[in-house]
This record gives sequence, C-alpha cells and structure tokens, in this order.
Amino acid sequence: MFTFPLITGDPLTALREPNSIVINEDLAEKYFGRTDPIGQTLTFDNEVERKVTGVFKNVPHNSHMHFEFLLPFSNYQRWDVDKWDVNNFHLYLLIRKHSQATELEAKLPEFVRSHISDERADEALVKLQPLTDIHLYSNLHREFEANGDITYVYLFAIVAFFILAIACINFVNLTTARSASRAREVAIRKVVGSRRQQLIGQFLGESVFLSVIALILAVVLSETLLPYFSELSGKSVGLELSSKLFFLPVFAGITLVVGVVAGAYPAFILSGFRPVAALQGGDRTGSRRALLRKTLVITQFTISIFLIIGTAVAYDQFNFLSNTKLGFENEQVAVIRINNSAVKEKYQAFKHELMQNPNILDVSATANLLGGSDWGMPVFVESADGEKKFHTRILIVDHDFVETMQMDMAQGRDFSTEFANDRDNAILINEAAARQLGWKQPIGKTIRRMEGEDEAGNTIWKKARVVGVVRDFHFRSLHQEIEPMVMYIVREWFSYLNVRIRPDQLSSTLDFMKRKWREFEPSRPFDTFFLDQDFNQFYRAERRFGETFAAFSLLAIFVACLGLFGLAAFTAEQRTKKLASGKFSVHLFRRS
Repeated sequence: MFTFPLITGDPLTALREPNSIVINEDLAEKYFGRTDPIGQTLTFDNEVERKVTGVFKNVPHNSHMHFEFLLPFSNYQRWDVDKWDVNNFHLYLLIRKHSQATELEAKLPEFVRSHISDERADEALVKLQPLTDIHLYSNLHREFEANGDITYVYLFAIVAFFILAIACINFVNLTTARSASRAREVAIRKVVGSRRQQLIGQFLGESVFLSVIALILAVVLSETLLPYFSELSGKSVGLELSSKLFFLPVFAGITLVVGVVAGAYPAFILSGFRPVAALQGGDRTGSRRALLRKTLVITQFTISIFLIIGTAVAYDQFNFLSNTKLGFENEQVAVIRINNSAVKEKYQAFKHELMQNPNILDVSATANLLGGSDWGMPVFVESADGEKKFHTRILIVDHDFVETMQMDMAQGRDFSTEFANDRDNAILINEAAARQLGWKQPIGKTIRRMEGEDEAGNTIWKKARVVGVVRDFHFRSLHQEIEPMVMYIVREWFSYLNVRIRPDQLSSTLDFMKRKWREFEPSRPFDTFFLDQDFNQFYRAERRFGETFAAFSLLAIFVACLGLFGLAAFTAEQRTKKLASGKFSVHLFRRS
C-alpha cells in the first residue's frame, strides 16, 4: 500500500511467515555488516527468534511514519484484531481512483452498525482523513508522531513576504533618490526621439535584470545557509532543484513579478521627466519623491516593529508553555521501562532496593505515563436511574503515585497501603470527572471499572469506591483541555517505574539505579528517560518556531536598516556636492 521499496526480498511474501522480520538498511549494516541478511535471525527478549526476510530502504525524513523494522500482524492475534469493536490500531484505506472519499465516509456509519452492537455504534465516530493532510492539519490523540502546523507555514510565508516587500521598498527608495542623476540621460533620450513607453521598458528591463541576478545570488546563499536553517528549525530542508524542476517556473515567475513591482514606480517617474526642465536642472517632483521615500521608510519600520512584537509574543507563548504549573512536578523524575522484564514480576523488591538510596525520594509504578499515554476506557457510575456509562481517561497507578508526582488532593485521601482493600476496591478521580458527573460529594460513590479479561476473552468488571479527588492536572500537553480522569491499581499491567531523584546527585543516582537493574535483570539493557524531557517534546514546535521567527525578524530589520543606510549615504553625498559647488543659501537676520 505505501510502496516502501525493498532492497532485497519479495514484498508479497516477506511478512507471510509468523516469525519473519523486515529490517531497514541501517539495522542490516549494524547487525550483519556486508553479509547478506536474508535468512539470518535476530533474537528478541532473549527468546524469540525472527528470520530476516527483507531489507527496505531507510524511511525518508518527510514520511508520515518512521520505523526500523516490520513484524507480521499474525504475531499479535492476542489483540483480537478480528473484533469490530477493537480500536487499538490505525486503519488505512486505499480507495479506487476517481472515487469520492466523502461518499464513502457517508456510508461508513451504517456499515459499522451492521457489525457491532447498536450501543457501540451510537458511540462510534468513523471519519476519513487524507494521508497528505495529517502532518499539517491534524492534531488528534495518539498520532504516530508529533505533527507540524499549517499556521506556522502561513506565518513564515507572511514574514518572507514582508522581507521581500522591505527589499522592494529599498529598491524604490534608492532608485527615486538617484532619479536626479539620471534626469539628463532621460532628457537626451527623449530629445533624440525615444518614446516614454521605450524608456519604461528600459527601466523595467533593468529592474528585472537585477532581480535575475538577485535570484542567482539567493540560490547560492540558500544552498550555503540551508544546513544552518535546518539546524535552527529542526527540519531537514534542501532545494534539490534537480529533482524538483517544477520549482523553476515558480522561481522565474516570482523573479519577474518582483522585478516589475519594484521597478514600476521608478520607471514611470523617470520616464516622465520633461527634457527642458531636466536639462535646466529643474525638478518639480522632488518634494513628492521625498514624501514618497519618507512614507516607504515609515512602512519599512512599521513592518519591522510588527515583527519585533510578533517575536516577543512567540517568546512569551513558549515561556508560558514551559513554566506553567501542570498540577504535578515532572522535573527530576526518571522513568524506567520494566515491561517484558524480570523486574516487572518483582517490581516491589526492586522498588525497595531503590528506596535504600537516600538520593531517591519516591518511586511509583504505572501502566501508562503522564504526557499522552493515558487510555480511554468506559466506566459505569452510579446515578439516580441506576448505572450509566461514562467515558473517561484512565491511569493505572500504584499506591505511591500521587505522592511521587507531588499532586494535591481536593477531597478525600490518597491510596494507602494501610487500607488493604485499596488495591481492588479504591479509585481516584480528578476534579474534571467530578464536575462532569455532577458529584459535589464524590467520596464513597461507586464506579464499576475494567479489570481485564478472563480466559474466554470476556471483560472482567469490578466495583470500586471513590476514596479521593485529585486536583486537576495536565496529564497531556497544555494545548489540550483537562479531561475527566480515573486512576486505580492493577499490578499486572505495570510497565514503568517513576523515580524522583534529588537534583544535586543526579549522575551518581542514575549509576546506582543502573547497577541495581543489572542485579535484577542482567539480560536486558537499562532503559530510562526523564519525564520532563518527554513533556518538552510537546512544545518543541513552539520553541523552534520562536527561534526561527526571531531569525527572520532580525533579517527583516537588517534589510530595512540597509535601505535606511543607503538613503542616508546618498543624502550625505548630495549635500556634500552642494557644499562643494557653493550651492547654499545665506540668511540675513535683522538685529532687533
């Protein structure tokens, strides 16, 4: 469907065998060097062997998804992929040419209703989204990767237009300022028979010629500076004109338009000089040209001030995103992945060993993480009409989660090992859930929540009582509103350990954690990251945008100052000539 090209292997059969694997060229070189990887094996988790059946080219940087290897879907039948109400996956449709996606989308609700219960169908929302729209136009939960934003593209296009406008204003100002020096040339040409249309064509031709030279210099500068721009913006950008020939007519059109727009006004002014007045040195349009130059200079600096204000706003926005209180403390929290490891089975012992280090303040186990890996599950809550289904976000945590994350309780109490029933019969909610449920006194209310599945695949539900309400906290980015949240304990689902560390002993404490990991799990690498760095990925686009916007604003101001410097230099030159030729006035004042 996606036509990722294989270097070796057959795309029709590469993923047919259950334990097959298709890897990219970097992994092939890393593990097999120059030998042929086809038929070789890679061992996962020290037990599962997978045979290499294909090697694909590295996924391009501008792809919608990035991956290093592919596994056959048949390995994951435990997810009940044949059930219509399973929503753990992204689904892609390749529609026929000339088909209308809107017509297909209109048929989907009834199609889905024919395969699932009416209750689930009423809750289901099935929409189609063009693949090419995802990166710039989509910000859905659980996207494959952080997307861009078309707004930023528009903003940078506007800034580029401003910079170009400032440069054009410079050209108009300097050309009209130098008009007096070309007045005699225009007068002589008119005397020998040149028409105004010919003069306009000449001056526009000069302007377009300068624009062509500017285009050539711009291409050279772009090729030179694009690596620095890519580093600044965090995007891999290149001209690649040889592979994108459709840019050439675009560049040619922009060059022609810029040349004509920038040269139009000077061309009409210069071609309008009257021969006699020009040869005599008279110029009645001087004051009008001076007024125009002043107006254009004011326009330049208005644009520059606007860009400065925009840079300040962008910086302030990023500063707000970086420093706003989230409702918990995510700094100095190291996260250790324990899924599919021996530590998961004995995480309590591992947690106890970590707490022996005085530089470790708290440790908490969770099944999912703050920062977007929360789950969406329904729960059943008590109401005046019996139970009703309530859609909420889920965090699976242990007894120490609230304390480790330094959250605040609004009502009731936290989980506690002093209450033996908390593991199975206690539940925490946030203030948003209490508000949406209309519970002013939620403590003691009953919620039936999902526990897992039995051997037959049926969902196991357990009743639990609300023991506390946590003050609202941003469990996702600040771009999204705080949704209702429910937290409870299921030890079998734990996949992470959240370790709060003293900031002054970070390096030595990480070494201690690594040593303890090797004692419990010598066969798997120690895999850790910091929670605040994970959160900062949400705002990477804003930081990059602010830095790039500031760079463009400085460039615009620099170009505006170049024009002002040119005008000042020209004015100084003209006044120097006047002083040298003795053309100055003497004012006599009568003494009173």
